[in-house]
Amino acid sequence: MSDDVWLQAQKVSKHFGAVVALHEVELAIRLCEVIALVGDNGAGKSTLVKILAGAHPLSSGSIAINNQVVLIDSPVKARSLGIATIFQELALIENLTVLAAGGIDIAVSGVLGISAIFIGWSVEAGWPPGATLVIGPSVGTCLGIISGTVIVFGRVPPIIATLGLFGVYRSAIFLLLGGSWISGLPNSLGLLVNSSIAGIPIIAIYILVFYFMGWLILRWFPLGTAILAVGGNEPAARLSGIAVNKAKFFVYALTGFLVGFAALLYVARYRNVETSTGGTIALDAIVAASWGARPYWVEERISWVHF
Repeated sequence: MSDDVWLQAQKVSKHFGAVVALHEVELAIRLCEVIALVGDNGAGKSTLVKILAGAHPLSSGSIAINNQVVLIDSPVKARSLGIATIFQELALIENLTVLAAGGIDIAVSGVLGISAIFIGWSVEAGWPPGATLVIGPSVGTCLGIISGTVIVFGRVPPIIATLGLFGVYRSAIFLLLGGSWISGLPNSLGLLVNSSIAGIPIIAIYILVFYFMGWLILRWFPLGTAILAVGGNEPAARLSGIAVNKAKFFVYALTGFLVGFAALLYVARYRNVETSTGGTIALDAIVAASWGARPYWVEERISWVHF
């Protein structure tokens, strides 16, 4: 073995019964070196990674670190030797409020449009500003609860349920508006978007407040722990006694509330509601949440190991 080789796998084989997953694999990794394992599905990339991580025992062969043969019989032992692994699992993407709970909500654009319609009607009817402030988030919360009900009680996968509701909500927008726009609304909500506090735009303050509330819930409240547990491993969370259904209902209702508040700002800014309100905001929201909350690379044929 070369002196600069940190980890050496020699003739590593792995059998699952009669199935040969790996056969006499050789691998050498040097310090400060990045290695990519590339191959077709079933080539054994993940199996090799799990052996190095202590998740699978090897059937034959040896692993040496710093020229010393070691037995990696558990992830704890692997960590003690300096090997940390990020497994190739979908939870890496999903564990990002709705995303944190292992779900996704594509219906948000429809929720935004319907909430904006009710806000527009209330402004058009001359309702007191206080009532108008409540109507948008209330409608959004109700629609979020509908999403949660379909997913939890209907046992429909979140992406299928919210994609279906997206179509229902977009159709409802056309029916509610009758093909026309709500336009020329008075500027009664202007202070919601055009004011500032201590020189800080009010929109920035909204963002800071909501981000802080989200961080507070996820970091310091039992509810946040439950949400993250559900997103990380729902069966394990359920076995641990976590109220999985309540956590899901909460995140979908909260998402609806936030979308309803966004609709309030939308109407305050543009003073009209079109049939296309919401449009492709679902795609924008998913991309922003995914890439903003956690940078990640996903490649179906590559397993990454970090040493």
